[in-house]
Amino acid sequence: MTQHCQGFIMEAVEQEDWEKANTAFSQEYQRWHEYRRIALFFLDTQSINETDQTFAKTLKYIKAEDRSNSSGELLSLTEQLKTLHENESITWQNIL
Repeated sequence: MTQHCQGFIMEAVEQEDWEKANTAFSQEYQRWHEYRRIALFFLDTQSINETDQTFAKTLKYIKAEDRSNSSGELLSLTEQLKTLHENESITWQNIL
């Protein structure tokens, strides 16, 4: 999920524009599932599963129109995705 997209979804949640938030997040959730299939081959399965759970919780909170939990899970998801990206980067730390 790009920073721009995350910001767009967060803005929709904070404005309680649930239709916009649901549509945008559902698209990102679909993109995640496509990426997840590939990522399982080269990233830690536990990290992938935790991120998958956070995606699912966030989607449920958005559908429940829960502003507080939606925004909290979005922030958590952003950090998890940042960590996954760092772990897939080709660096000496990741190679060793």
